Amino acid sequence: MKKIRFGKDIVILWQVLTDGEHTALGCRDLKLEIRNSLNRVVVLPMHVSDTSCVLKAIYHGKDHSSLGRHTLTLIENYGQCDQRIIDAPQVFALVKSTAEE
Repeated sequence: MKKIRFGKDIVILWQVLTDGEHTALGCRDLKLEIRNSLNRVVVLPMHVSDTSCVLKAIYHGKDHSSLGRHTLTLIENYGQCDQRIIDAPQVFALVKSTAEE
């Protein structure tokens, strides 16, 4: 797991496969959440291409609220029929100093 200094902007690139296939994400109803070790959830704005299965988001340092492990959750069709969810557990840990990175 990657360790990142608390307060730094974090660029997230996530390749998402659908049923094991590369499927474009651009036309889908998606919501990206990041959850910290205290179970606080932040919804991250993201960019997806009409032709790619990679999403891009930035978790700004000003939005960090606690140290520790963080998990990404991608939800498709939130609150609708055919809702789907995928997690990237413990994708990184925020640490208190550059030396800990």
